[in-house]
Amino acid sequence: MFINDMGSGAFIPLEYYWNRAAQAKIKRRWERFIKFIKRNYLLPQAQKLAKEIDF
Repeated sequence: MFINDMGSGAFIPLEYYWNRAAQAKIKRRWERFIKFIKRNYLLPQAQKLAKEIDF
């Protein structure tokens, strides 16, 4: 089995065809990443970094 994390997990990957869909997906994933940092890394440095890079 070969896994390279390329492509999309969506059944119909609209982000490949429409720029707006790609931007929306990137924004959702970024927000999920920031929430993950805030939730799982309680160190003050991590919280400060999450606030600095949050849009």
